[in-house]
Amino acid sequence: MVEDHAVEGAKDSGPEISPHRPWYRPDARTGWALAVVLVPALLLGVAAFGRRWIGDDGLIFVRVSQQILDGNGPNFNVGERAEAATSTLWPWLLALVGGVTGIDLVAVAVYGSLGCAVVGLALASAGTRRLYRDLPGGGWPLPAGALVIAALPPFWDFATSGLEMGLIFVWLGTSWCLLVRLDRDTSFARQAWTSFALGMGVLVRPDLALGTVVFAVAAWLLLRPTRKRLAVLAACGGLLPVLYQLFRMGYYGVLLPNTAIAKEGTKTDVGRGWTYFEDYASPYNIWAPLLLTVVAVGLLATVGRSVGDFERYRIRVLTGTALVAGTVLLGYVIVVGGDFMHARLLLPGTFAFLLPVLVLPLQRLYASTAAALAVWSLVCAAAMRVPYQGFGPKNIEDTRTWYTAWTGDSNPVTAASYRAAFVKRLEGVGREWQADRVTPGAQFVYLTYYHEPDKFWMLNFDFRSAPLEYHVPVTDSVVYGALGQPAVLVPTSGLAIDIFGLANPLGAHLDLDYRTRSGHDKLTYIEWILADFTRPGTPLDLRNVDPAKVEAARRALNCGGIRELQEATREPMSLSRFWKNFTGSVKRNSMRIPTNPIDAEKKYCH
Repeated sequence: MVEDHAVEGAKDSGPEISPHRPWYRPDARTGWALAVVLVPALLLGVAAFGRRWIGDDGLIFVRVSQQILDGNGPNFNVGERAEAATSTLWPWLLALVGGVTGIDLVAVAVYGSLGCAVVGLALASAGTRRLYRDLPGGGWPLPAGALVIAALPPFWDFATSGLEMGLIFVWLGTSWCLLVRLDRDTSFARQAWTSFALGMGVLVRPDLALGTVVFAVAAWLLLRPTRKRLAVLAACGGLLPVLYQLFRMGYYGVLLPNTAIAKEGTKTDVGRGWTYFEDYASPYNIWAPLLLTVVAVGLLATVGRSVGDFERYRIRVLTGTALVAGTVLLGYVIVVGGDFMHARLLLPGTFAFLLPVLVLPLQRLYASTAAALAVWSLVCAAAMRVPYQGFGPKNIEDTRTWYTAWTGDSNPVTAASYRAAFVKRLEGVGREWQADRVTPGAQFVYLTYYHEPDKFWMLNFDFRSAPLEYHVPVTDSVVYGALGQPAVLVPTSGLAIDIFGLANPLGAHLDLDYRTRSGHDKLTYIEWILADFTRPGTPLDLRNVDPAKVEAARRALNCGGIRELQEATREPMSLSRFWKNFTGSVKRNSMRIPTNPIDAEKKYCH
């Protein structure tokens, strides 16, 4: 063991590295450091590959990417501008890679996310190793927090799943590496690239804007730029996000992604959010690694004169920054009410919180912390699991387990798995389409469902169909209580009609009457769907449907703000339409429509 770094004059006893040593002949210290950086990331990759899958939400990204490639814009359905992908950047990256290579988009989403997760953890570990390299023992780093990430089962699950989680890890790792390299002698080019990378957080996922702000403060503390330089760096970081926000306001006609409006992402529900956090913390005793991280950071804050003044300052600024960023990202999820997928939204905050201890110097001060984290990681990987399968308490679900059971496939990584399961489980879809082939024009298959909190998931699978009336030509379409699975059944020329408002602007702007399942609190009455997608006078099967609400919905859709919302999202895009959308985006974003069509008619038509 190397003596404690608080002892004045303590030196790293490791051998000197020759500047002329070939890359393929590293000395023992360099090889060890490389292994410490790469092995936990590879362990994460191996564990995640064994549990590879894509979920319903991942298939949403795939559909948006396919719409881009098919020339229909970054939308979920043809003919309607709705930002159904919470991550702005991920569907465009999928479309780029899939379009250039010709690889199936589902495979790109699954394995692209897996690769990003591995690279992100390796980058972050390399950044932490560099932060401590001048400390005594820094040349012989110990694996610590990186093992925690590699050992947590939720990281295994969401390293694939088709979602943007891997991209989040790449952003966190890249931002951390760039921050570690910042000082007042850093070239302007590197400062500019760092600002640009930090600013990309909001395009990776909107809530990462909180992390961007925290990281930006750290960059300012390290650089202390002049006002002129600060303005230039702010422009480098903010230019692309600002330009995209202007595009969002003009193209979609709102300030936030459609999903954020549907989920009421600006409202608070701390009680439900804390329940969501406990659902994550309890099975894995997550308090242990978090508290050990705080202890290690406290010890690092006492770093002595074994390094220069600025290095001590850098370590204190960056370790504190990571803890603040992790706390803010975790806290935001708790405040807004969490999510329905076990642990999913808490993983970025956990990753950020562990950044200062991904690796630790080989010193007595830190060896016990690193050993404790390693023991916890071993036990977690071997034995700690979520205590339920599928749906759990408080409307939280082990999503991977649910969809592997639904598809009957231990690794559902193709659209075919979901397509077959959807048709097999919901035979009424195929039956209704076949029955109505004699009716001219495209059909849409719909179902009836309850709208009561205690019966929220009691969907009635008695499917029926009707001739589809839409403002642009479309093929056969379907209404269902999930988005991704209909998206693989229905081509981009058809409609996968959403009943939770995530991809449906009308549904997103409904009132939030009560809280049920996080992210799926708004259920659009079937009467709204029938009024919106059938011609007046069309004979309809009205079992479990209120004819008075259908007629009220038809009238409300042609009144005031509701009609303007429809025009903002469905009129052909033009300069005048873009300007109308842009200027009305603030008002439209806050617009809410009564859930009951009769009440909506009273509000908007009288």
